[in-house]
Formats: sequence, C-alpha cells, structure tokens
Amino acid sequence: MKKYISAGFAFVFVMFCFVLPVSAANNITEMPDVKIVIDGQTGTYENTPINMNNRTLLPLKGILVKLGVSDDNEHIAWNGKEKSVTVLKDSTKIYLKIGSEKASVNGKEIVLDASPVIYNGRTYIPVNFIAKSLGMKVVWDASSKSVLIREQAEFDNVKAIIEKSNAAMDAIKSCKAHADINMDAGQGMSINMNMDMTIDMLLKKIYMNMKMDMSIISMDMDFYFADNTMYVKSPLTEEWEKTTMSDSKYADIFDSSSNVNILDGSDALYAGLKKVESENPDEILLEGDVFLGELLKMASMTQGTDLSDIVFNKFNVKISLNKNTYRMNNIIMDVSFSNLSDETQAEMSIKCAYTDYDAAVDIVVPEDVINSAVENPDLAEEI
Repeated sequence: MKKYISAGFAFVFVMFCFVLPVSAANNITEMPDVKIVIDGQTGTYENTPINMNNRTLLPLKGILVKLGVSDDNEHIAWNGKEKSVTVLKDSTKIYLKIGSEKASVNGKEIVLDASPVIYNGRTYIPVNFIAKSLGMKVVWDASSKSVLIREQAEFDNVKAIIEKSNAAMDAIKSCKAHADINMDAGQGMSINMNMDMTIDMLLKKIYMNMKMDMSIISMDMDFYFADNTMYVKSPLTEEWEKTTMSDSKYADIFDSSSNVNILDGSDALYAGLKKVESENPDEILLEGDVFLGELLKMASMTQGTDLSDIVFNKFNVKISLNKNTYRMNNIIMDVSFSNLSDETQAEMSIKCAYTDYDAAVDIVVPEDVINSAVENPDLAEEI
C-alpha cells in the first residue's frame, strides 16, 4: 500500500513540476467575457478563451473549425510525441509547437508573440496568428471585449460601403430623424423613449421633441438650437430655459450630430458587419454582432444610464442604406447587458430612421419662447 501511495505522490509531484513552468513563465488568465465574432456572428466554445501575456488564445479545434478548417486528422494533425499541430486549409499549411514562439506558414518561419500552450488539458493557440495566416482580418474591440474575425476581402468591401455612407451623410444639408429607445430592466422597470428631430445643417438649427415614459414618471421635452443659443422646455415646470454658447461650442454640436450617421468608421465595425441579401433592389443591408458605441452612448445619455459599470453580454446591429445614394435609411441595435453595481440584467433596443434628406425645412424659434426663456448658464452641462 505504501508503494502505491508513494507512487501517487510522485505522480502529483511530476504533474506539479510540469504545470508550474507554464504558469510561472506565462501569465495566464481565463476570459469568459470575451466574445469571438466570426463573419458577424458570435460563436460559443466548450472551453473559455484565455489571455497569456496580453494575447488572446483559443481552444485549438474550436477556433480552427469555425475558421473553416475541416475537422479531421488530415487537416488538423496533432503530433503527441513532439507536441505539435499541423493545420491544412486549401493551399495553406501551418505548423505550431507547444511552448515554441516559432511557427511556420507554407514553410516560412514566423516568430509568434504568444506561443501555443496546454491549459487545463486543452491545447490553446494564438487567435491573431492563426486567423491572419488563413487570410483573415483580426480586430480587438476593447469596448465590447470582442475579437472580430473577417475575410480580408469582405472586410474591405464593408469598409468601402461605410466610407461611402459616411461621406454621403456628411454632405447632407438637412434631414429629419426619428428614434425609439426601449429598455427593459426587469422587475417591472422599463424605459421607453421616442425622439423626433429636424436638422438644418446650412443654417445650423435643430428642433427636437423627446418623450420619455418610465415606470414611475413621464416626460415631454422640446429643444431648439438657433443663433448660438439652446432653448429647453422643462418637463417639470413647463417653463423655457436658455443658454448662449460660444461659436466653438455651438459648432461642436453640429460637428458631432451632423454626421447623423452615428457610424464610427472603425475596424471593429468593418470586421463585425456583413452584407446580407435584401428583397429591396434599392437597399444595402449590413448586419452583425458588432458594438456601436456612439449609438449606445446617445441612448444612455438620453436615458441617464451610467455605462461605467456595464458589461455587455450580447449585441447586434442592422443597417439599411440607400443603394443609390448610400444615405442611411435606418439602423437598429439590440443590446443585453449586466450592471455590476447592482447585478441587474437589462435589454435595450435602439431604432433610428432618417427621412426628408435635403428637403426645405423652416426651423423658427417662437417669439414667446425667445422672450420668456430664462438664462441658465449651466443648462448645457445639465442636459
């Protein structure tokens, strides 16, 4: 019996010595919140992604199969003796070895920024290297904790579409916009808001009406922006307040809202969206599990939501563009998230539609508003 016990202790000691160098040499942490988005869709994995020395590694077979590698021993060949793996996809042959910072692609040696490792009995490989070696574009989006992977050609195609849309939206002279923002925080708590806006870019004027219905209160607010002045009708007193702004601050309002597009033009956006078929021949449809920070920022500001303690669990964006002008028809974003401060779960839907591009608009601040509005120098900050 003592012999068996001694053998058992020896086995544990050997395993400890085997595992210790990996943990000591490499700072490995599990990343259950990290999302892997391939071709616009968030994938699920049996084993959690890990971070080693600030690099993301994924389970060998899980990521390879999702990248289109056939799940068989011919295309994913494991050599247990030398602890190496050979990956074959189309005309690309990749060789990696556990613990080695050297790999090869079609016989050409590559130095890795993170070596493959065995963690919890599973082989993990650096996602950035393997995806790029297979001709993919890889983007890290810190705001949503997402690794986004896309075929380079499709990435370039979406980028060209978004850049054309941004240019078209920057050139508009006027438009109308309608937004619906709905949030369900559970336990009977909900917030519903709709907003109508008319924008005159040439004269730098805006009229906006915002209605908000919460579980315990409802509000109706009117806004005017004209002649370097912002006018706001208080939802509580129904009295008008105003604040006069400097030329630069007033111009900033139109610089930030004039891109009525709210598309940030980032690599994460290009990698997370894919072009999908539309029944409308005059429409371009883009869709994907991508995070639109500017749109969510707008919604959170109008609803008074603090994003500092928010963890985003799921998100999806649908964008409709006019195929002829590349101007935006509408955009929809669905988000689910958790609030770390109070452990609540919530879902939010944001819908924005645009109409009447370059139509004649006549935004006039009523005389009674101009005459009755009380000066409030802190109004801009309060809003």
